[in-house]
Amino acid sequence: MTQIISQDELDTLLTSITVAEARRRPAPESATAALHDFRHTSRLSPDHLRGLQARLGALTGVLNRTMSLYLNKPAHFYVHSLDVTSYEQYLRNLAATPILGVIAFDSGAPPALWEISAPLAYVALDCMLGGKGEVDEQPVGEATMIERAILRRLFQEILSSWCELWDRLEAIRPQVEAVVTSHTSVNLRAMDERLFTAMLGTTIGETQGMIRLCVPLSVIKRLLRDEREVVSKADLSASANDLPTAEPMAQMPVSVSACLEPPAMPLSELMQMQPGTVLNLRLAASEPFVVRVGEVDKFRGQAGAANGRLAVQITAPIR
Repeated sequence: MTQIISQDELDTLLTSITVAEARRRPAPESATAALHDFRHTSRLSPDHLRGLQARLGALTGVLNRTMSLYLNKPAHFYVHSLDVTSYEQYLRNLAATPILGVIAFDSGAPPALWEISAPLAYVALDCMLGGKGEVDEQPVGEATMIERAILRRLFQEILSSWCELWDRLEAIRPQVEAVVTSHTSVNLRAMDERLFTAMLGTTIGETQGMIRLCVPLSVIKRLLRDEREVVSKADLSASANDLPTAEPMAQMPVSVSACLEPPAMPLSELMQMQPGTVLNLRLAASEPFVVRVGEVDKFRGQAGAANGRLAVQITAPIR
């Protein structure tokens, strides 16, 4: 005899089927893998960025003097920002008709680019041609061959000033190869996928604008290789000659510490320490201190006192 299913039993069955369908796991999708280039990181470390900030700060201090004399017009430069961007981001921020100084290296590395905003470029051109740097209307269209040749000298002056401050940069012999007004004139695809960019805020006379440096990250990492970025004596002297209140370089804080390196202590002695315990460093009283600038051991020093306060006298540099 056939048993008839009641409405309640049918509802229960349909509910069970619905719950089972909801809990069913979807078929796994095929996994995809992407190759990662471990030779090129996408970012620079904070120490490297601070070091580059210091070097560019020193450069702007020098340019404030040299460019004012070169253009016979008050010129002021400062570091606006530093960043690491992609090739696509760089193109999106490029002007429709850019003025680019192409910098080539003797090692065959991808080129670097100096980009100058058009108002600054034409004011500088007028100054270099004997004018007063007063350009009422910006010329329409691309720069002429003569204008590009004159701007090439301007870029070379800026680059030469930076090479004098940075020995490692001078060692790879950068030269301004050309000045172009279209990004299609440069094989940007040959550049590293990640690009270090530095924006220099610039004022020439009454005209304000930006000069942007773009260097493949592979070139920057080569310059920083085996080099701990600290402010060198050349950087400090270059910025110290400017007004301290005018240059951010002079106000840049630098961590300086005096350290002793005592021998290791047994754990049993360490656990017995309490307030009032005298810690025996097992070092002679004449043992020199190591004076560190940032994270770099720079000097040896002798403990003493000055004006009623503890002090360390520098005795010798650490090579």
